[in-house]
Amino acid sequence: MKNMKVYIGSFLEEEIEEMAQALRREGIRIEIKPHLSVDIESIHYIEGKIGELKEKYNGTELEYVINKWEEYIDAIKNVFEEGIKLKEFENKLLDKLFPERKEVPDLRELIKDGMKEIKETEDWNKIDKIVKDALKEMDRDTTEKVFRQFEKEMETLSEIMIFLRMNGISFEDEKLHGEISENPYIKIEIATSPEDAEELDLKYKAIVRIEKLVDLYVNFMDFIYEIEKIEELTKKYPELVDAMVVSDVAGILIDKIEGKVDINDFIEENRFIKEGENEIMLTEDAIREILSSLEKEEIIKVKKDKISLRKTE
Repeated sequence: MKNMKVYIGSFLEEEIEEMAQALRREGIRIEIKPHLSVDIESIHYIEGKIGELKEKYNGTELEYVINKWEEYIDAIKNVFEEGIKLKEFENKLLDKLFPERKEVPDLRELIKDGMKEIKETEDWNKIDKIVKDALKEMDRDTTEKVFRQFEKEMETLSEIMIFLRMNGISFEDEKLHGEISENPYIKIEIATSPEDAEELDLKYKAIVRIEKLVDLYVNFMDFIYEIEKIEELTKKYPELVDAMVVSDVAGILIDKIEGKVDINDFIEENRFIKEGENEIMLTEDAIREILSSLEKEEIIKVKKDKISLRKTE
């Protein structure tokens, strides 16, 4: 019979390869099981001419959302002109929508020297290093303000570019072309419950993503024998911490076995363990599985509802 394994997580095949090899090198038994993962995202939204939507949702909780878009559209019309350069349009629009941005360093300006490298790489570690290097002279409070402002601006620009495309504005040669009507078309996603969505007569769509993932399981007993090596591995692969915790709990249970102990009493006494400031809660089934694995590894002996440590020479 096999030992109970600890589930580490679900990964893309290419993501798991390096970790699996590292575990095998340290003598850790692993199991990899492929499966199809189905993710369904439910989205509620409103769409239509802003004038009609304003009339339809007047006095409802969506009135604020539509009023916000009226402000966006007024700002867009104020800034937009045929043939305006995209960067000029974005900067003027953001200045109008977020006047406070002048008080916060612009992340795009801070990382402009590394932008070419960022665009050419898919290595998130490299991107992270470029960003951190650009912000290293700033204190934590300023850094947080920079990221909050950047996130807000990028989210707004993303929504506005979708709005422009829906309303026939084209983008060619780094310039915007077209004309915005007096009563433009908008489409806005609304975060709400299914019940409220029905009451508000919101539209609905589902985005379904199906992909092949692999589940990684490890034999936690092997962690007990290679604890120092595993501690190093968890620094590189924090996903392994769960298995390390289970192996630590197994070690705690081993230390609590003195002589021959009634298994039922032992389980009852160890369903709640306090280690320093840490609290560990175990179900009866979990303790039985750990004890079963310890028995298979010939660390303990179970006989007639009694458990004891096996004598070592």
